Amino acid sequence: MSLYNFKKIAVVPTAKDFIDIILSKTQRKTPTVVHKHYKISRIRAFYMRKVKYTQQNFHDRLSRIIQEFPKLDDVHPFYADLMNVLYDKDHYKLGLGQLNTARHLIDKCKQLKRAALGRMATIMKRQAANLTYLEQITRADVEVQPYAFTTKSLYVGHTDYKYLRWQPSPRLRTCAPPYSTSLTYRNSAGTLSKNSAEGNSGLSVVPVMRTSTVTEEGVQEVKIQACETLLGHRVDGILNRLHVATPAPRDARARPPCIPAGVLAKKQAMADKESRKRKLEREIELEEGDDYKLAELEKDEELREAGGLYAVPKIDNKKAVLKDESRLTKQSTKPVMPRNSRARAKGRTTDKLRDEMEKLDESRLTKQSTKPVMPRNSRARAKGRTTDKLRDEMEKLGESIPESKTSLDSPSSPLSR
Repeated sequence: MSLYNFKKIAVVPTAKDFIDIILSKTQRKTPTVVHKHYKISRIRAFYMRKVKYTQQNFHDRLSRIIQEFPKLDDVHPFYADLMNVLYDKDHYKLGLGQLNTARHLIDKCKQLKRAALGRMATIMKRQAANLTYLEQITRADVEVQPYAFTTKSLYVGHTDYKYLRWQPSPRLRTCAPPYSTSLTYRNSAGTLSKNSAEGNSGLSVVPVMRTSTVTEEGVQEVKIQACETLLGHRVDGILNRLHVATPAPRDARARPPCIPAGVLAKKQAMADKESRKRKLEREIELEEGDDYKLAELEKDEELREAGGLYAVPKIDNKKAVLKDESRLTKQSTKPVMPRNSRARAKGRTTDKLRDEMEKLDESRLTKQSTKPVMPRNSRARAKGRTTDKLRDEMEKLGESIPESKTSLDSPSSPLSR
């Protein structure tokens, strides 16, 4: 006789409903009136009673949920595997374990009303996902990653076939996992039948392969067949997206492409330009051999012969001596001037050089002066300012200046300045 009954599992409320149920029960079952003139011990006992009562209600309700759910290690292996397939064993244990941890944390709340009850409510709010999972009992499988060795589900595996990574789909049909699990723990054989009536003739026939988990017969063949079928679907999907159009000729008439004459001329010019390859200096050197001479040297020689390129001067006694034969030749071809004319020309040249040197010396002296120069362009003021003249001018304007003992012409007077 089994010691577990799945029908006796109570309803698991959500986190918000859980908190509302416990706190409303605490408010109904404990005193609600307290006055400030009570003794501090009585006020403390009032709040501690509420804290203890709330903690005990949370503890009892969570303990009931944890104990009513079956332990996978105690039930029959068939039910354990079935729960693993339907509800994910790892997720199931994790949810109950977190509820157990929350129960211990609630038991440790020993503070006053606001801190203790708030802490209990916060702990239960964090268990919202676990309570929802335990209530709904859906296929809350762990997320399956596209690469191996990262998933927490025990029944999700990865394999390689033709240098490609394969993994079983985490979303299987509802009937397939329970059916395969039931076949594992039954001594009888399972049969699959198909109704071949006229009404079901449109259904496709599913191929059935013989396999054995004991002798491992046919397991590899099933994997190969599944992978080959999926590869065929992949190739068909890619081929369906590709379309190569090959137009068929409808008659023997030639239909060449129509290209404008301007475009053809431009293309021909570009082709001619690309065909003309510029010779490199190295290629010219290989063609001419010993007679090769660099083009720049030839230009230098031509300039030197024409008198446009000067030779490098020689240094004699720390002075550059330039020897230009072309200039000497030109000077020798000039007509000889009379001696007196040459002397006059030399004198004019000397006077001109002397004037230029004086200007240079003056400019050098000007640059050396660093003191500011006082401008002398302002007009000098007349020195006819006297006290008698000032008194006469003021009397003409109708103002009289009394005579004082202090003379206006004295140095201390402001008008004498």
